[in-house]
Amino acid sequence: MQNWWKDIFLIGTGGALYYSLEILYRGYSHWSMFLLGGLCVFIIDKLYQKRKGIFSVFYFMLTGGLIITALEGITGAFVNIYLHHHVWDYSNLPLQLFGQISLSFALLWCVLTIPIIWLSGFFHYYVFHDEQPQIRRFRSVFF
Repeated sequence: MQNWWKDIFLIGTGGALYYSLEILYRGYSHWSMFLLGGLCVFIIDKLYQKRKGIFSVFYFMLTGGLIITALEGITGAFVNIYLHHHVWDYSNLPLQLFGQISLSFALLWCVLTIPIIWLSGFFHYYVFHDEQPQIRRFRSVFF
């Protein structure tokens, strides 16, 4: 499969999954969340495919959480503050910044990186027929 088709597939699948999760959690979503979710999955996949076997899953959790939080902040500044769509507002949460990002959701994004990495490996092996996913011992997974 050509690389750009893989990219489109990952963005579309990641966007659809995040959009669906948000509907299940909040009961509604916004089209910008489809784009944001797809972009996050795409970037984390590219990072993981380039660095797997070099860094631990703990590293990818922290990096993925930072990536998602940064993109959430940028998207929130544009969609919520500049365009006034009011898609989300974290103002009532502790340790938040301008109502667009919060520490509690940043930690959730770190945890969400694990299924993104698993999904990435699943797609690369079973859908794209790339190399077999690496299996690491438990102790080496986090450190």
